[in-house]
Amino acid sequence: SASAGEQWQSFKMLFHGFADLPSVIDQFTLSPEFTCNGHRWCIKVYPGGSSEAGEGYLSLYLGLRSGGNATATFELSVLDKYQ
Repeated sequence: SASAGEQWQSFKMLFHGFADLPSVIDQFTLSPEFTCNGHRWCIKVYPGGSSEAGEGYLSLYLGLRSGGNATATFELSVLDKYQ
């Protein structure tokens, strides 16, 4: 659960032209920054997978952009608008 004074928040990000993003392993795209509980964050998207996950997988990482340290509980979902 969230700490006292912190709220769960939900964000929706759209990657227009996702199918055209590089699908080579370890090549990534950064989402726009967003703010949650006083910290700046972004999502690092590897359409072709990261070396940790391997080729053929979509890899998503939450990145702290505001510096310092923060602990976060998060969930990421991928939606296909064509389904």
